[in-house]
Amino acid sequence: MVDNDDEVRDLIGSLLTDAGFAVSAAPTFPTALDLLKKDAFDVIVTEVVLPDGLSGVELVRCARASQPALRTLFISERTGPYVVVDQPDRDDFVGIPFRNRELLGCVWELMLRDLPDKQPSNPS
Repeated sequence: MVDNDDEVRDLIGSLLTDAGFAVSAAPTFPTALDLLKKDAFDVIVTEVVLPDGLSGVELVRCARASQPALRTLFISERTGPYVVVDQPDRDDFVGIPFRNRELLGCVWELMLRDLPDKQPSNPS
């Protein structure tokens, strides 16, 4: 879980923990990258806009260099044309505010989603 807003990070972390997921939380891009270098993750939930002009999309692209099957749920208060995914077969998006069951449903769906046999090449 990556979000610089303590309340959002704590809410989503608690929601996922209560649903049985093991959760690691990070407030920034560098902290998240450190976690991703130390452990393998199935899903990352990340805010699209992170501090210091960095983005959740950039974070996921860096993470997929070593974990190509990583699934991502992007979150943001910005919606509409701003909705993003990096790789549609591995990603989803939920706008803030969200219903708890909506976020959980997206995470479960990502976990259960069949991935193509061929791993995508990472964009340069």
